[in-house]
Amino acid sequence: MDEGSDFVSTTPSLLWALHKAFRMRKNARISIIDRSKIRQPIQHISTIRPRMRAKGLLEGISYSGKLEYVVYGEIEADGIINDFSLEKFLQMVNSDNQIQKILGSDILFNRAYQKSLMKFDLICQSPIRRWSLAHVVGTVFKFLFDQEENHPLEGLFKSNFSIDWGLEGRIE
Repeated sequence: MDEGSDFVSTTPSLLWALHKAFRMRKNARISIIDRSKIRQPIQHISTIRPRMRAKGLLEGISYSGKLEYVVYGEIEADGIINDFSLEKFLQMVNSDNQIQKILGSDILFNRAYQKSLMKFDLICQSPIRRWSLAHVVGTVFKFLFDQEENHPLEGLFKSNFSIDWGLEGRIE
């Protein structure tokens, strides 16, 4: 029997995607997509929640999905910039102490912390040095965007990355 659903979950938040992938435990994969190439409508999870509740699909589940958007069907290949396993991402993170510190990998990838907001609050308590930001942001960007430089989504990525990890407030 096939498992899965009729929709693909998406988010503008790398932090949220990594948190969800880590909680999946087995064979988790993340895809970087270009929303401008998605042909079908993209809806916030809150717009489909009432229909899912009516079908009995959310019994006993309390989930706001603040950062989750769904796409019905599949995302065409030209909309996928990169696809990688969580394991491969963790290898990249673990190879660089600066990336580990800025991403808060000891917190983000720790099963003791169940909620993404709890993880975010703890990560934001860790100060960072300005000089390490360019290296970390550049390295993570190149990994996510399949070694491509100067991608049209680079500015959006950097903005979302800064918000996800509270970079402005952590610089010492």
